[in-house]
Amino acid sequence: MSDFPNFTQVPPHVNARISERIGNPKKVSSLNSWIRVSSANGKGLMLYSNPNISTFKKAGDNNMASIYGNGKVSGILGTDWSGNAIYANTGQGFKPSPVISSIEVDEGAGDLSRKATFSITAFTKEQMEKLLEYFLEPGYTVFLEWGWNTPNSVIGWESSLTADGVAKFQSFTKVNERRAATGGEYDNYLGFITGGGLSQEGDKWSISVQLTGFTELPGYMGSTENAEDKITLDGKMITGAFTIEPAPPFGANFIENAGKAGELGKERFMRMFNALPDSRKTKRVQSLISSLSKIENFINWDADVAEQINGETEGGFWAGEAKKKIGNTEVSLPRGTKLISDNKFIRFGTMMDIFFEIGQNGFKLSNDKTINFRVKTSKTYCMAFDHMYSLDPSILYIPNPKTPKFKVSENASGLDLTDDGTQDNSEGLNGIKFPNQNDLDETNPKSGAHIKQKKHFWGKLDDLYVNFDFVKNILETKNITTKDALYQILNGMSSAVNGLWDFQIVEKESETSDVSELTVIDLNFVSSMSDGIDLTMNTIGEQSILIDSSLDLDISAAKMNSIVGQRLSTSLNGHGKAVPATLFSGNTDMVLTQMDEKDPVEPLPTSTKAEEADVKKQEALDVLLGKLFLYPFVTFKEASEVKDKDLYDICYVGAYKDVETFAKIKKKELGEIIGAGALMPIQFSFKIHGISGIKRGDMFRINGLPSMYEAKGSFFQTLSVKHTIEGMQWTTEITGGFRPSNNPKIG
Repeated sequence: MSDFPNFTQVPPHVNARISERIGNPKKVSSLNSWIRVSSANGKGLMLYSNPNISTFKKAGDNNMASIYGNGKVSGILGTDWSGNAIYANTGQGFKPSPVISSIEVDEGAGDLSRKATFSITAFTKEQMEKLLEYFLEPGYTVFLEWGWNTPNSVIGWESSLTADGVAKFQSFTKVNERRAATGGEYDNYLGFITGGGLSQEGDKWSISVQLTGFTELPGYMGSTENAEDKITLDGKMITGAFTIEPAPPFGANFIENAGKAGELGKERFMRMFNALPDSRKTKRVQSLISSLSKIENFINWDADVAEQINGETEGGFWAGEAKKKIGNTEVSLPRGTKLISDNKFIRFGTMMDIFFEIGQNGFKLSNDKTINFRVKTSKTYCMAFDHMYSLDPSILYIPNPKTPKFKVSENASGLDLTDDGTQDNSEGLNGIKFPNQNDLDETNPKSGAHIKQKKHFWGKLDDLYVNFDFVKNILETKNITTKDALYQILNGMSSAVNGLWDFQIVEKESETSDVSELTVIDLNFVSSMSDGIDLTMNTIGEQSILIDSSLDLDISAAKMNSIVGQRLSTSLNGHGKAVPATLFSGNTDMVLTQMDEKDPVEPLPTSTKAEEADVKKQEALDVLLGKLFLYPFVTFKEASEVKDKDLYDICYVGAYKDVETFAKIKKKELGEIIGAGALMPIQFSFKIHGISGIKRGDMFRINGLPSMYEAKGSFFQTLSVKHTIEGMQWTTEITGGFRPSNNPKIG
């Protein structure tokens, strides 16, 4: 989680515990688990899976806590945080204390933080009703603890709970410190009640409780103006309050004066603000004008410049018989050709500043607890390649200094990208470039994890540009949550590069404080590797510690298309080497090959060579104009600056709708990366006796699998971690995704 998806070794204490268990079944045969569940409502209520020895007193003793109560009351519910006994007060006597039936804590894909569920069995109606006050009212804090009956586990035990002592565990850093101190034999979880239910079987009641982590809860805040201060989870409403002060739009005079003064960034910010959804037109967002008024934050926000370029095809220098160049080819554009698209873009980092400005003051829950909510993306790195470009102008713009100059080919059926060179799509953007033109070499000061990648093969998420109307339409979707809105934006951006990125929002350790943060990661971005894999386990035999395991093939529709496309050599979606021959056979299929046979094409009527050339050239021009999307350089202040210039000298290549060309470039250039490959649709899951400390991103290898999964350099990377405690047994289930590697340094 802290450095995910970058490659990390399992913590030393995890390796030590696993090593102790290998070949030593007695090490786990005597293990029994314990659970403590603590509600922070009022003076608190603590429930134990194993009652304190003081509760094992003679039933009927009116002066002592008892697990069976007396003739007037049932057994003790638990204690408050000061240790005072709490009963249901009335009801049937000589009934046992409530029992914690099970807990499950899950950290997996799609979740912003860990989630948890637990169940309590009550033996009287009065017990059930008292427990509901503590565990089935949304918004209250619950602290879960569990571990083994070992001396190490006792180290983690908080004998006397305090609000400050529990609150510190909202920090993922503090949780990991406690895990390491206890040798992985203790763990805890702090979250809010966000759902649950109640069922009855005979004279027993089952209460199920759902918890969500601190960092995730505000992600469910409504993003539209009609739901901006409400959270809905599992059909339940959690109300809160933001301080939202609406701000009027900027007046036309202010915008015009900024333009006349040459303050292009300020002018574009004002235009952008006026176009925001009403829920984002606040005084706090408006105040960002001082920090966000940079010309590089906005692309194609000057209508007069775009109109001037488009107007030139209405009889101007690009229209009629006048020969002008698009790249190295002279063309004559049809009258009325619209060269500049209406698409407007905002830098992703700027969009995030606006997107989460409301959360800067925090979200106030009904218990007056304020949660600051922000997804930080300044250190989010994405996969990239040298000559990449956007396939969809309605979503994405890429400031690539090496964007291909798409030419008007003499052959309308295809484009040769080599003749016209590249277009600098970062012109005038003050150093903003994607892919990044420098080598990446960073070390996390807390974890020590090393991130390294060659220039041109990575870029910063904040340096990409998203279509403003695309974002606006998502934010205006009725009742959409902040979490879903951000995922829609991120997934849309990935679709605009043919699925190159796989974004997830995850919890991480802060580098500067003990507060947990949220960030965005690209699962497909990988760091170069030079070290081996510390953890290796066996699937079978005396040396195996696995309770059970499974190897699963989960191929998405897009990946399946890629595999079939490779069989037919059609490159349907451009994944190329994404499914290497080491995993899937490179043999041909006799039937599929036959199906791919084409019927002979009747020749077209003959014509002169000159006529053919003209027709082909016009067809090629039509193809180019249908696929190519252009935007004026951000440095232009007025329309007169664009006169009588080559189109590529005044415009960015904003997008080019050609997946096949994109796929060819990607296949060629990404083949140069030495290191681990992208995650394959292969997952290995295993279950072991409970241990805390394994986190998403940790690497492991497995002996006993088919040889293709044991190839030199290949390994699994932890994608999800689930802890389950049931029947006095704690198990940990790990799911890892398979990564092949061509790095000879990885053992």
